Amino acid sequence: MRENGNNISLMDSRQFNIDETGRSIGIFSSELPICVDWKLIEELKEIATSSTDKNVRLCLHSNPDALFHTMIIVEKQGKYYRPHRHVDKGECFHIIEGSMGIFSFDIDGVVIDCARLEPMNNFIYRVAENMYHSVIPLTPVVVYHESKVGPFRGRKDSIVAPWAPDGSDTAENEEYYSILLRELS
Repeated sequence: MRENGNNISLMDSRQFNIDETGRSIGIFSSELPICVDWKLIEELKEIATSSTDKNVRLCLHSNPDALFHTMIIVEKQGKYYRPHRHVDKGECFHIIEGSMGIFSFDIDGVVIDCARLEPMNNFIYRVAENMYHSVIPLTPVVVYHESKVGPFRGRKDSIVAPWAPDGSDTAENEEYYSILLRELS
């Protein structure tokens, strides 16, 4: 029997299933309930910083078909996160560690709102259904909690912004980000 999450470890393959086939490394708990503590956060950060260029998400829901998704996500600074929207899904972001810029756009790509999320300042941000949004990690590592409705439908889940760089040109990505970051000032 587990108590207070003390026996949870990502290093125990009996407790977690790891899927490295997606755009980020997905980790699913083999059983619920699950308690997230700072030790678990440190293990997630270790996986994210020692892995390839992928981010890491600890899925606190049972599988991609779950009707409610809640995840602890570790993202790294320097990656490009293309603005996108979900037709029938809003999202809630709750920063745990680090600093992250979050942006909401209208249908033409005009920034309609943005915020710097930090644990001791603005720490929760909600994006509406069908609203373009994007995040930019402002510190080397960002850890946040994300929740939204499921199920996950793969690439059909997100509609990328046609007005934003596609991510293939590093210089173009950096120029776009510098424009967005001026909005945070």
